[in-house]
Amino acid sequence: MSLQSDGMEDHVSNFDVIYNITKVNLMGRKLRVVGLADPDYAYQLTLKNCSDGSIDFNSGFALDLLLLLQYSLNFTYVALKGEGWSDLLPNGSWAGVGRQVLSNEAEFSIAQATLLPWNVKVFDFLFPTSKGFLVAAFRQPPSNSVRNILTASFPPVLWLVLFIFALIFIISIKVLHFGKTFYNERVCSVIKSVDINEEEEEEEEEGWMDALLALDASYWVLVTFCQRNSVGSPESIPMRIIYLALTILCIVAYVVFSAALVSNLSVELLPIRTFTDLIQSQLRIYGDVSIPFTHDYVKNIVNERLTGEGKSLLPSLDDTYFVNVQNGVRKVIDRKSTYISFEDALNTAYKIDFKMGDDYICNNLFKLTVPGVRMNGGMMFRKGSGLRQIFNPKVAMLYERGFIKRFTTIWYGSLFPRCLGDVVHAPPPLNLQDVSTAFMILLLGLLLCSVIFCGERAWLYFLLLYDWNHVWNNYSYPCRNCNVLRNKKHVRSSPDLFR
Repeated sequence: MSLQSDGMEDHVSNFDVIYNITKVNLMGRKLRVVGLADPDYAYQLTLKNCSDGSIDFNSGFALDLLLLLQYSLNFTYVALKGEGWSDLLPNGSWAGVGRQVLSNEAEFSIAQATLLPWNVKVFDFLFPTSKGFLVAAFRQPPSNSVRNILTASFPPVLWLVLFIFALIFIISIKVLHFGKTFYNERVCSVIKSVDINEEEEEEEEEGWMDALLALDASYWVLVTFCQRNSVGSPESIPMRIIYLALTILCIVAYVVFSAALVSNLSVELLPIRTFTDLIQSQLRIYGDVSIPFTHDYVKNIVNERLTGEGKSLLPSLDDTYFVNVQNGVRKVIDRKSTYISFEDALNTAYKIDFKMGDDYICNNLFKLTVPGVRMNGGMMFRKGSGLRQIFNPKVAMLYERGFIKRFTTIWYGSLFPRCLGDVVHAPPPLNLQDVSTAFMILLLGLLLCSVIFCGERAWLYFLLLYDWNHVWNNYSYPCRNCNVLRNKKHVRSSPDLFR
């Protein structure tokens, strides 16, 4: 933001005084400048080959910044190709552009190195000209699975409570039945009449339904939970209290679950909304292999999951947890993983490598910022280099004049998808996939009922065929004593032949 826009002209003159005091003309001095052309950060810098076999900087945010500094300080540069990102090796030596700067192969690096503690100890940095956020990219897992439908409508604790209630009702019915059969001979006689004779006059006596309910207590509780009443109502007051309490509980649970289920199916549901949800999800975590400090974040997430599962922590992670950006994005698209990297690298892969449009990125790919991670980057010099005091005031001037903001808009803005933000959209209409779980459950129930029906019919036909063969073999062939057999008392009457 320009200071003149706030009506602070004297502050502008003060800045001009500072710039004039620190104004240095390098008199065309030739500086060796190293730059890194990383395909994952193509907006930063690209290289081109010259006819004489050398290389030169082609385009990018870092090149525009370098050209402005070249114009204001009057120097020339020799472009050097970077060997990779600056990295501190386990043996204490440096690799990549860090080694090239420390070995005096180059005066400074225009690669936007991050201001990390181990970098600041060895190198001097200009004012940060880039800000990076470490994000976790993922796709939302399906919200219409059996697990999600059940847990989204009722939490697991509530399902456990309902199951315990069902057990309590079953146990209560069994206990009451045991008490009645043990202390009441009249009920015992009723049970015997039901089990043996099934006489209608005995069924009308008080207590026969309680005996039947107690014999099939589990079945009675099940049909009550399913809002059915194929058994009947009990006779005794304690059993009626249990029946009434269970019926009211089932009605309330049925209404609440139905309302929650309809709401979840008709409204777009995001299973992962916070970083805590991401940690507790089943998505496997991968990190960017080119960013060393992502190893610590991936390790912390994995160990936090293991702690929640009561397992021992891992001292270190193997290399399978870390892949390049392209493979990481492929794993994200498959809905099985989440990938941690810089937001710039992910957006570059989305648009350049995978040719994704803004609509697809905004509607299908999600990201969560890793808490407490914001990386500032800038140009890097050797520790104690006098060039830092010359370049830094010019970078401050570029900030004040709005050039850094302009370059950021041009180079970074083209990568970020243009989403509508947190606008509430109308939920998509329901389709067969949204109700596939309920549909499959209904089909399974229909198939099971059909199997039971066919089994019952087959058993009845078997009994009918058995009685028919019995009658045919014993009473339908000619014999000399047929008249005698017909007069026997043990011969079945015609209605009893097909019992």
